[in-house]
Amino acid sequence: IPSVAFTAFNDIINGGRIFYPALKKWLNDFGPVLCWGSVQACVCEDIMFFMVGYDHSQYTNLTSSIVAGHTPNDGSGKTLVHYLQWVRSNEFQEYDYGLLGNVQRYGTAQPPKYNLGVNQVSTFAMYSLNDWLIQPEDAQRTIKELGNVTSMQVDLEQFSHLDFMYATDVKAQVYDHCVDFLLA
Repeated sequence: IPSVAFTAFNDIINGGRIFYPALKKWLNDFGPVLCWGSVQACVCEDIMFFMVGYDHSQYTNLTSSIVAGHTPNDGSGKTLVHYLQWVRSNEFQEYDYGLLGNVQRYGTAQPPKYNLGVNQVSTFAMYSLNDWLIQPEDAQRTIKELGNVTSMQVDLEQFSHLDFMYATDVKAQVYDHCVDFLLA
């Protein structure tokens, strides 16, 4: 489905949201119960990890149950489409509204690329090797384009996308480094 058509369909059918409110509520209400216990937790983790990268070492049965109560969370369908456009084009650029929409909005047939070089703010960026949504090469390219940036790769080889929020070692692997950067 072309991104413009998907966005229009999503806006009309679902009010621009990724998940239907009733489905999200059901998953959040019953997820903690369904994901409690060794076998169930592994199944739930595998479903989540399938999209973002596997790292069973950073999760417990309790973590899986808690995460299931909050994931999936809702988001904008347009944001999802924009992310997929970046993946498809391999360009960090503004939203692609299609030829006519781009000409109307941007004055060009293609959406303009973001100019990250204008960043003057001291920025801290972290990435991991096992993040399936943000590949290390893409993180490094963005870091290089940002300019005024301090970057760090997470030490743990299996650290994945969700680990930045839910990992057992998230404080030592992520938060402590962020605080150190802010206090420096």
